[in-house]
Amino acid sequence: MNFCEECGAKLTPNTRFCEECGSPITQYENTVESAKDFNISDYLTVFQTSNWISNFLSMIDDCDDETGIIFTNIQLLANELSVSEDELLELIADFISDRKNHGVSYFLLDVSNNVINTKVKDVDSHILLLEKVVHKKCPIYLFILGSDKIIPVEYYEDRTGYDNNISSDLPYTTLDKSSPWKNKKYDFKNSMRVGRLPTFKNESFNDFKTYFENIKFCTINNRQIVEAGLAAKQWVNTSNIWFDKIANKKVLTSPQLDKFSAIQNIGTEKNLLYFNLHGAE
Repeated sequence: MNFCEECGAKLTPNTRFCEECGSPITQYENTVESAKDFNISDYLTVFQTSNWISNFLSMIDDCDDETGIIFTNIQLLANELSVSEDELLELIADFISDRKNHGVSYFLLDVSNNVINTKVKDVDSHILLLEKVVHKKCPIYLFILGSDKIIPVEYYEDRTGYDNNISSDLPYTTLDKSSPWKNKKYDFKNSMRVGRLPTFKNESFNDFKTYFENIKFCTINNRQIVEAGLAAKQWVNTSNIWFDKIANKKVLTSPQLDKFSAIQNIGTEKNLLYFNLHGAE
């Protein structure tokens, strides 16, 4: 994030003058020059080339940004969203370019088209695929696109008594399928921060694009963050520990709130929502 050298105000990306004090932004010309050197095709194709290792290491070593992997199966995701692969890749390329302007360099790892491993079907093989990347240079973020039909999830026995099992992306954080119930010790300090944008049944491509459009809107307009959290009652203590990192308030709880009263209590003005629920209506 850039700040004005004169007054310290936060700057809108690519602005020439500070919106608070009017001072010229001296770094603007350098920003434009560096943008010219950014080749989006490298970020989309690095894992499709036989020399991906050297290219990947070189690109990460040369960039000052935080780094991340977009992890998906373009062929399956495009089919699920009823859109061409080229249109989907264009959306991802635009997202990569936008994030690059805000200090995060993402690289697309397409499970359906890469030279690392072309037969990826289950969680184990996905982990092996990621290990080959992480062991070279561990990115900070792993952004999974699609439902469990696109990138599979692991299922663990549910010890809460609500369901038979719990679906989880934990193995993509730890690169280990061991059950968290078996006193497994994980090294979270040296693991990727994993998030998933799941697709849903009969989702349109326009629905899917809305998420990325919202990111741009929030970034450009520097919207004030208004938080709300909702957690299962038995997980309220842990949830408040995490929610406290982003909000100066406590989470609401379920089943005290149901799917109708939750809407009324949370309100539509909230734009950063934290949920820690499982098996709840």
